[in-house]
Amino acid sequence: MSHPTATGAQPLAGITVVELATGVAGPYAGKLLADYGADVVKVEPPGGDPARREGARIGERPEPEASPVFLHLNTNKRSVVADLGTAAGRALVDKLVARADVVIESWSPAEHAALGGLGLSVEQWREANPRLVVTSVTPWGLSGPMADEPGSEIALYAVGGPMLATGEPDREPLKMAGSVVQMHAGSVAALATLGAVAMAEASGVGTRVEVANVETQAASIDRRAPLLIGYQFDGEIGPREGGGRVGAIPAGVYPCDDGYCQVVFAPSWMPRVAEMLGDEELIERVVTPDWLDDDEVPELLNAALFTWSVQLPKQQTMLEAQERQLAITPINTTTDVLADPHFRARGFWQQWTHPVVGTYESPGAPFRFGEPGSQAPAESEGSEGSTESAGSGPGWVARRRPPLLGEHTAEVTAEVDHQSPLGSWAGRPAASGSGAASPTLPLDGVRVLDLAVVWAGPQATTLLGDLGAEVIRLDNPNLFPTATRGAVARPPEGRVREMGAYWGRYPGGDGGERPWNRVGAFVCHARGKLGATIDLRTDLGRETFLDLVEQSDVIVENNSVKVLPSLGLGWDVLHARNPRLIVARMPSLGLEGPYAHYVGFGAHMEALGGLSSLRGYQDLDLTSLDPAFFMDPASGVTAAFAVLCAVRRRSATGLGELIEFAQAENLLNYIGDYFVDASITGAAHECHGNRHPHRAPQGAYPCVGHDAWVVLSVPDDEAWAALVAAMGSPTWATDDRFATEAGRRAHHDELDGLLAGWTAERTVEAVMAAWRPAGVSVAAALNEPDLLADAHLGARAFWRPNASVDVPEVLFPGHQWRWDGPDLAWGPLNRMGAENAYVYRELLGLDDEGWAGLDAEGHLADGYRDPDGRLV
Repeated sequence: MSHPTATGAQPLAGITVVELATGVAGPYAGKLLADYGADVVKVEPPGGDPARREGARIGERPEPEASPVFLHLNTNKRSVVADLGTAAGRALVDKLVARADVVIESWSPAEHAALGGLGLSVEQWREANPRLVVTSVTPWGLSGPMADEPGSEIALYAVGGPMLATGEPDREPLKMAGSVVQMHAGSVAALATLGAVAMAEASGVGTRVEVANVETQAASIDRRAPLLIGYQFDGEIGPREGGGRVGAIPAGVYPCDDGYCQVVFAPSWMPRVAEMLGDEELIERVVTPDWLDDDEVPELLNAALFTWSVQLPKQQTMLEAQERQLAITPINTTTDVLADPHFRARGFWQQWTHPVVGTYESPGAPFRFGEPGSQAPAESEGSEGSTESAGSGPGWVARRRPPLLGEHTAEVTAEVDHQSPLGSWAGRPAASGSGAASPTLPLDGVRVLDLAVVWAGPQATTLLGDLGAEVIRLDNPNLFPTATRGAVARPPEGRVREMGAYWGRYPGGDGGERPWNRVGAFVCHARGKLGATIDLRTDLGRETFLDLVEQSDVIVENNSVKVLPSLGLGWDVLHARNPRLIVARMPSLGLEGPYAHYVGFGAHMEALGGLSSLRGYQDLDLTSLDPAFFMDPASGVTAAFAVLCAVRRRSATGLGELIEFAQAENLLNYIGDYFVDASITGAAHECHGNRHPHRAPQGAYPCVGHDAWVVLSVPDDEAWAALVAAMGSPTWATDDRFATEAGRRAHHDELDGLLAGWTAERTVEAVMAAWRPAGVSVAAALNEPDLLADAHLGARAFWRPNASVDVPEVLFPGHQWRWDGPDLAWGPLNRMGAENAYVYRELLGLDDEGWAGLDAEGHLADGYRDPDGRLV
């Protein structure tokens, strides 16, 4: 195996990958590896990856070479056709695997068994190539009662994700838009794969990696993990709250003169909100924190905000709010996003020239290396204006347009047969015996300083801790981080739950002692981190922090763009103090550009980036949207992947680097197929609701019992016929109008009603028992207690206990992947300031005088102080 050997190399240069996976999740993992430098050979069956026939619009079945889904997922790859049913096809795959570092596949256990009968098995590959990493990306995992069941986006979100807590309370629950659930699993697979490659490069021992999509959702911080923890704290099930805007703090979608805008505020912002709205009465009533006890304020705020927004264009609401550092963004369509001045100014969109499609644009880098403004053009095949980052070397590079089916079969075959001097496979020897060392976790010995807030950054550091890093979370005891350790430091007695379904959940239902260590929205990502406190706003705090920087490897932060520079801790200062330091900055919109200083939560970026316009009920306007926070888990996983990329390159160059992780740009990659399609057609997309572009019927259907639902996704006409037979062939189901996909699509509303009538007379268990033998994708929409009791996850031993002095033992979602390498870390829950002595006494070697100096200046604490210096 070869590391990148020069500063001009991409971070994943030298890694060779055989991609046998089809669909979305596995190929997205392959895309991330390819876009950052790996040589990925995509092995397709004679008919091609089914993603070649996936569209982004209802009723669309694109030509195989024009699929927006395939075009997005397969940049920088080469396509080889191999029929695994033939000896020649299997022989080619065996040759590729013998020379590979990684195989990505998506076969179920039954498919593995069938291929094994043909002499093609993972076990034989690993025996022949001991350093090989094999990553299996499947809907349900390789074991458990659901392992061989078909999976679908809606089923995985219904079981693993918070679908039952999404939508209007008196309507069917809603899935997320597009294929974001599968994209998320692909990001997890890329992270786990790169971690396994790092172990193999260090030890010579490969790893079998298993990513079960359902587990990536059950562990997701987009509400699912916080709701699971919250349920065990207070026994309440996460509600489907809908789009209502009246609450202690305004949040939701508000109408504008030309569309809609997204609002989510923090409690401390209310004086600025009232000032923006120009309401003198509100200004007087929210000037002190006591406004939270004023029952009239929420209604007054909501009415004033509605009156204000409806008179303005959606873009103007953002401009006026952001002038006051208030989080409002427009809800953009896909064509709005393509034209948006911020992403244009940042050079985000990548232009391609394709022999079938012509010229089109797609999302560019989900993250960049080097300081802003340091990008330079890079040569590539079939791309125009592609960029690479300066600094220690290029990051994302558009080297190769998406391949035509089998375009590189002859080329790659010649390389592995040593008939060609070109390509990374040429002359690359097959693996021989290992003589290897026992692998250790890939980040063993790496120290991470966690300056992150809310969910996205803390999720990234949790994942780095899972991979073996020592993570030190640094909190400022003199400045409470709103929405990170609760909505407020100490919630008002008797009104805890009014802080919301995520920031109002504490063990026993009350804040108790040290509530900042106990709130469910923090606890869900608190595992495996040491706790220390420091106030970086003082000279002593800054210098002490820089001393710690000298002994660390990585900093992760997702504060406002101006925070670190304003503290005198910009990249130049940090790099000068420790040239090996990797700094991952995770601003919502990047470090430069027209919106760089804008504030916002995940829901704002989802609105600005087009995701919100793609989800919701087809028959309701967007004010019915309830907030979702999918950007947070998407950002956390991919940011951890970015850090691993930088660590790998540092192993060759000896230098750290700056990672610019613009969370919104990473999110745009999750719905990249829509932007490819909009670029080609020039038309915006409508909301799909629970429907799929060509799987019909697909939806959520009511069953006997309170809020009991099943979801169904029918892939083709054959599966529909089997489903009809499984239901006993009721007359309505045998109607010729429903025999074809086109007919079912044309009559989808009527068909939904008929299916709902059938399911409404049966329990969830009875419906699934009837439908599963038909081979369709069917699942129950699970709430928190249902998921904790789920037989499949139970059989896979997914849930794991954790606790702290402040938090009683509860079950946590397990890791987002598993492997047969060293055990992933599972540390105790973080407690603010608990490891101050370790950090400052042991790591920095402070004597009594130095320790006393920190204490006297207010840096050391296990909680938060008010402006007078008293612990709250």
